[in-house]
Amino acid sequence: MGSGSAMKAELWGAFYGLSLAWDLGLWKIILEVDNKNVVKQLVEMKSHPGRNWNLVAPLEALLRRQWSVQVRHIYRECNRSADALANLGHSNVLSDRIAA
Repeated sequence: MGSGSAMKAELWGAFYGLSLAWDLGLWKIILEVDNKNVVKQLVEMKSHPGRNWNLVAPLEALLRRQWSVQVRHIYRECNRSADALANLGHSNVLSDRIAA
């Protein structure tokens, strides 16, 4: 994905997570995101051309499909798995393993 903002990383994670859930046939999803701005954007679904519009528009299309998706805010400290992955990403250990 390259470098970018925390919001962009959250949007990518939400997009890939929801795409995977759809492909696996999981129809009742709770999407937990630790960025309140991302939660607000996805809950309000007010698309407009902006900084991350290229990610928000496809996410909104996924959310409009015939399934149940609840988008919730969760503090990063409450989600140890996400926190561990974020720390790995910051340390470059994860990117070194992917490149190998």
